[in-house]
Amino acid sequence: MKVLHLKGCNKCTELLKALGEKKIEYTPIEADDNGTYADYVEDLLGIDNYPIIVMEKGKETTFVYGTDDGSKLGPRRLAANVLAIGCLNVASMLVNI
Repeated sequence: MKVLHLKGCNKCTELLKALGEKKIEYTPIEADDNGTYADYVEDLLGIDNYPIIVMEKGKETTFVYGTDDGSKLGPRRLAANVLAIGCLNVASMLVNI
């Protein structure tokens, strides 16, 4: 599991702390240091909110992200093997991993 995050982002800090407390292993990816990848994920999901969790299992990729855009909430199938799950807060993001 990867977590795409921004420096100084309160929700990002909250998520990273919660993952650590739950002892969930992840690879942090700083969006500012990985602009090409961050831009790709933002374009794919149609969002610019952070943090974004990226889970890859076989050919399936699931993105879990925070949003307050009602049209981006809940699960959306972006392609046969790509699922996006929009969540209102960090707690609901954790439920979806």
